[in-house]
Amino acid sequence: MPSKLQSWFTKSYFFLILIIIFCLSGVLEMVTGGMYRQSFAILLLIPLFFVYAPRFDAVFVIAPLLVVSVFFSALLGNSTLSNILLFARGPISAYLVYHVVCGWISSHPANIKLLWRFLFVVGVIQLPVIFLQRIFWREMAAYISDGLSWAVDAGFGTFPVKSDYSMSFFLVILILVLMYSNAGSLSQRCRWFLLVFYSFTVLGANSQIAQIALLTIWFVYLLTHIKFQIIMTTALAMVLIILTLSRLQEVGLIPIDFSVTFREVQTQLAGETDRRGNFSRGATLRFFLTEPVDWFGKGPGFYYDVVNRQIEGMDIQGHLLTYYAETGIVGLILSYSLLWVMARPFVVRNSIRFRMMSFLAFLSISIMSLTSYVLNQLPMTSIYMLAIATVYSEHSYLRKPASILRNVHELQEVSNPILNDSRIDVVV
Repeated sequence: MPSKLQSWFTKSYFFLILIIIFCLSGVLEMVTGGMYRQSFAILLLIPLFFVYAPRFDAVFVIAPLLVVSVFFSALLGNSTLSNILLFARGPISAYLVYHVVCGWISSHPANIKLLWRFLFVVGVIQLPVIFLQRIFWREMAAYISDGLSWAVDAGFGTFPVKSDYSMSFFLVILILVLMYSNAGSLSQRCRWFLLVFYSFTVLGANSQIAQIALLTIWFVYLLTHIKFQIIMTTALAMVLIILTLSRLQEVGLIPIDFSVTFREVQTQLAGETDRRGNFSRGATLRFFLTEPVDWFGKGPGFYYDVVNRQIEGMDIQGHLLTYYAETGIVGLILSYSLLWVMARPFVVRNSIRFRMMSFLAFLSISIMSLTSYVLNQLPMTSIYMLAIATVYSEHSYLRKPASILRNVHELQEVSNPILNDSRIDVVV
């Protein structure tokens, strides 16, 4: 049984790490001239790793197997030690986040409400920060090591520099939590306001892949909650969002122009080279589809030098292409298996709601993996696991005897936190 001092320390230290990951990473990177990296935040998680007992589950098995496959591919491809370690950082940090988050959530159930209210506030401040960044992007460029080419590059909020996709995924997961969980014990009106506000922020950001993830989860949610009131409310909110975004696009504050986006996607898929003279993503994808299956890849750093951040001939970007090209089909399958077992949608057999939320979280991060290095992005794996661990924690409470709930109706009303203005108060 942890002492009160140890409990206070782990609670405060965990919140400090979250503040660094979600609020200060971009500022620290600019202040230090690019010297700050996410690896420093990963190192901060190590003390908490030894506080909580290991979980002997599927993640405990698959994460080491993925690391072994990375080293085996590196051995076959004669990769440098630096590229090997930087590539293996992804699955190692993902397991570290999984272990720490699950341990902290299960040890501090009374602080889950505070945790999510903090995360919801972080989500709210992203939009005003983005507007300020796009107004003063020229002044910001002087503090960024590789500069900013235009205002859109500056819309990363409080997240790492030029990581607007990481910020957008953070908001997508917050939307999922609001849809399928009672985290934060918010009122119905507040939940709907945040759902619209976060959706507005994602649509106004420069991450088209996150916008696809957002539209996907809204589509699935509306399909599974066919109620006239919900559809009309959502349709009205989306119309208002589109009209507002169109007006902001006209004055140049946001880059939303779907016709341009579709043309760029078509060009990338159809063209042979990109603007840097390398093979385009479409040409790269066609190359791998027409080649024989590569079981172990060419080794870390063969196509993308992580140390020097240089593309070697092909536009190998994103988790999907990078893992297949450099660790083969074995590493690719293991990497997605790791993301899947971290979500564990099959564990909660008696609750469709929790299984759906977990599945949509996995689907969202899989969509993001098409263009983003999801395992290497600490903000993405952190919010992914915070959401998953929270919904399972809530489920464990709901499986306790009904006497712990203030009244029997709470157990019924929590089945849909968006449609019901209910709150769960667990008495431990």
